[in-house]
Amino acid sequence: MIHADITIAGGSYAGLALAASLAEQSGGDLRVCVVSPDFPRLGQPPTDLRASALSRSSLRLLTHLGVWPALEPKCQPVTSIVLTDTDLDDAIRAPRLTYDLQTDDGNSGTGHVLPRMVIVENHFLGVALLEAAASAPGITMRRGNRIAAFNAGPDHTQVTLENSEVFTTRLLVAADGGRSKLRDLAGIHTIGHPYEQTGMITIVETQHAHHGRAVQHFLPAGPFALLPMTQNRTCVTWTETATEARRILALDPLAFRLEVEKRFGHRLGALLTISPPRSWPLTLALARSLIAPRFALVGDAAHTVHPIAGQGLNLGFRDIAALAEVIVDTARLGLDFGQASTLERYERWRRFDNLASAAGFDALNSIFATKSTIARSARGAVLSLADSLPGLKSWLIDEASGEGGAPPRLMR
Repeated sequence: MIHADITIAGGSYAGLALAASLAEQSGGDLRVCVVSPDFPRLGQPPTDLRASALSRSSLRLLTHLGVWPALEPKCQPVTSIVLTDTDLDDAIRAPRLTYDLQTDDGNSGTGHVLPRMVIVENHFLGVALLEAAASAPGITMRRGNRIAAFNAGPDHTQVTLENSEVFTTRLLVAADGGRSKLRDLAGIHTIGHPYEQTGMITIVETQHAHHGRAVQHFLPAGPFALLPMTQNRTCVTWTETATEARRILALDPLAFRLEVEKRFGHRLGALLTISPPRSWPLTLALARSLIAPRFALVGDAAHTVHPIAGQGLNLGFRDIAALAEVIVDTARLGLDFGQASTLERYERWRRFDNLASAAGFDALNSIFATKSTIARSARGAVLSLADSLPGLKSWLIDEASGEGGAPPRLMR
């Protein structure tokens, strides 16, 4: 007996967005079960200080799911992006490449113009997606549990939870993060490598308004990104060598402030407040396959990429929109959406984009994370050339906004 059509392991952004997408596309006809030890909680202090850059295609997805109207006030539209390429001690950081994101004609399909990019705190995004999934028809939320084992058969998969409960599902989807337990249980290996870098984050409030301007300083140790947030705050996403990161994280608050100020610069005046930093190791990991019998990977379980371009979450949302479309289109024909041919269509759709994006971000990090004078001169020449070619800049903006290629239905 089938107890669920689709079971999703993971109650974060990817799992919740997939559940809500399946409900929206199927009209609630599919029975979806989301299993997670925990879900985002409204009113509790966020444990994740990170903020994410959402492209316009991701905002279209959120609009289809009914999430965007409530989330919009918590998002900061990005009006421009400035790239610099300097040494840490350079007194002047002249812009090498500048994007103006304010002039466009895209809309959500409802007459409301969507920004090309916004910055949103991960906590608010998680809560909004939880509310959408929890209120959607056909979705069951199982909090406080994990999937301990599963066994795929010809017609369904038997799933065993850690509390020994057993049920069946026609398709199991792993959205349980970069260290996916289900991916390992499915026998899917990853390729990639750890970076000798650590990602750090802190939230600062500045004396002067940022006006929605995002800045990416390419420093020899890694990018130092300033992401504009609401209430005149800035999310500093900071990459350092693992050794230097350990030194910085061990500093007292005053010494840490001096390190931030040294990299931040003084364009926005004094830094009024600085939150304690959080950190995580950076890795590249790509699943060798996105599917197994009655099993699929989405989001970070399928790919963990370098944050240099801030596109990891957008990449995961493209997985979700594609998988939801494949499942619902197959179900409408009365066919088995858990069969190999259906899942292979999803893998073909997403494989190239995932590989190309991960390789591109990895290459960017290798190119910019070097102190070579020759490499720096070459980088500067390329960035200056790109800045002088409006057609190239427009193409780059479209790609970053998810406008290129053939996006899934939920992203059109």
